[in-house]
Amino acid sequence: MTKGRDKILKLIDELGLWKTKEVLGISLTKLVKMVGMRIESAIGLANEIIIENINNGNLPTEYKEFKISTNMDGVVYWEGKFYGEHFLPNMVETIWVMATPFWDGMTWTPVETDWYSLVDRGDNTLIAEIEGGGDYYEQLDEVESFSNVDDLFSWYNKVYLPSVYEIIIDNFLPKLRQDMDDRLDENEGYSPMRESIIRVLREESEGKTEHFERKAGRLINTLEIPAVKRVEFDYDEMMDAYHVNIFFDRQFSIDNPKNFNKVKQKAVQEIGSTVTSYFPFKFLFYLHYE
Repeated sequence: MTKGRDKILKLIDELGLWKTKEVLGISLTKLVKMVGMRIESAIGLANEIIIENINNGNLPTEYKEFKISTNMDGVVYWEGKFYGEHFLPNMVETIWVMATPFWDGMTWTPVETDWYSLVDRGDNTLIAEIEGGGDYYEQLDEVESFSNVDDLFSWYNKVYLPSVYEIIIDNFLPKLRQDMDDRLDENEGYSPMRESIIRVLREESEGKTEHFERKAGRLINTLEIPAVKRVEFDYDEMMDAYHVNIFFDRQFSIDNPKNFNKVKQKAVQEIGSTVTSYFPFKFLFYLHYE
């Protein structure tokens, strides 16, 4: 085993860690375990291993009320929904928090609210939203390195998960709720103590489309569907509805004739459920190939 380990270490010296894993056809996690190397945060290794194991299901992707996921840029998102805890029973609060362990070679973990919204479930109306913009930010303590993969996984489970949860529940959420109360009280004549909400935030079509296209684009980017090249939204003012144009990779369909229909069906289902879950519009789906 020592000779094999020495050969791999020599290969790492020559090619680098990431190229070596590609040459050997193994995961980064397995490679690091094989050579028994320390995991440095500042070179992005701790981040890469955590992202890899969130994506392959080896690390928890749910924690209490939250779902944890990554996007193509390697950002780790926490999504939580709360029903009638602070506002009226028919209201749902949604909070998106970016909490990427050791983001971009940092030795600490930034935790920042990305988006918070309040929606009336009765008619799926967006009441109001708050974008993070740096106003809701904390960070976990610095960790320069881990002795091995097990040590890193232990940190994720025993430090990262409960610490991020505590920041969101004890810090971000109370502030966001207060900010939402203040905003609605001052600007819209709303009070959470009232028996009903005056629906005054029905935006004009232009305002709705700007909001939707920005937010929908962000949500769609969190999906990883290999056959989809891009998704475009076209607002139809006459129908007061969105055309959702999904552009599939024609070459992918040619190279994968047996499973393309399944991939296509999954793509439409995931994109459709994403936009219809978050936005109170009518959607018409169109498929294109290029």
